[in-house]
Amino acid sequence: AGTVSLTSALGTSTTGLGLCGQAPVSGDAAPLFLYRPAFVTKSIGSSSQYPCDSNTLSVTIQFNVPLCGRDCNVRITISNLLNSVPSSLDNSSTFPLLASSSAPLSSQYTLFSANPSGTPGRALWVASSSSVVVTPVCCLDCNTEYRFSFNVQNPTCYQNAPSISIEVTNTDTLSGIDRVMMDVSFYSPPLSVLQPKFISATLSSSSSTPCDMNTITAAIQANVPLPINTSITISGLNNSMLAGSAGSGFVTSPIQNTDSLVTLDYNTTSVVSSYINWTVTFTSSVQGLYLRRGGSG
Repeated sequence: AGTVSLTSALGTSTTGLGLCGQAPVSGDAAPLFLYRPAFVTKSIGSSSQYPCDSNTLSVTIQFNVPLCGRDCNVRITISNLLNSVPSSLDNSSTFPLLASSSAPLSSQYTLFSANPSGTPGRALWVASSSSVVVTPVCCLDCNTEYRFSFNVQNPTCYQNAPSISIEVTNTDTLSGIDRVMMDVSFYSPPLSVLQPKFISATLSSSSSTPCDMNTITAAIQANVPLPINTSITISGLNNSMLAGSAGSGFVTSPIQNTDSLVTLDYNTTSVVSSYINWTVTFTSSVQGLYLRRGGSG
């Protein structure tokens, strides 16, 4: 008996499925077609640009495909958090994640851990690259925003905002997402630290009459809070004699003390020199300072 052989190429669908909220792609209904994993959303924001301040970094991520963690060893890495250190870092280099302020997404931080077998709601700090690593504790849905936050300590000195990147790695590199820059606010990019400076610094006096008692008033305001143990020195008060009953230095109790302004009196009964420097060290954090030297009589 003869043998008949029939060969024909199978046709494939050209209809786009548009899965996970994506725009339909021609051919994505074909057998074994796989979407290339990518970020749909990848933003990071911050709460403070002040030196030495506690800063809450808030992360929002979204993917075009489902992302599974423990079974696939998925790791999400946020890199180049320059000169910052997470708060409450333990001996294992892990630290707590925080709830997002946006309901109903506030509990999503518990969907991440520092490693595949780790406690939910924690992240891993890699000091060598200033990176934060989180592992999903379950599969993350596509077309869904996930949010978490964490606290860091800002650098002590001024710096420009670093370029912060994010990537997804996996034991199967085809399932990873290449490193890309995160989206940030133009007006307050994360880990941009302000250069401390005076917004205003004025000096005035109450009298120009020879031998008269003269109250010299200095009003100073900074663009950042001035933390405890910050010192301010006013120099160049030549040929001035100091008088008053409070002794040498600033009085112990400020006249006015608010979150934004501190008012202090400076008095002394002796002539220190013809070139006087004023120095005050704060015992509380302030952003404004009002200095007055003088006396009655």
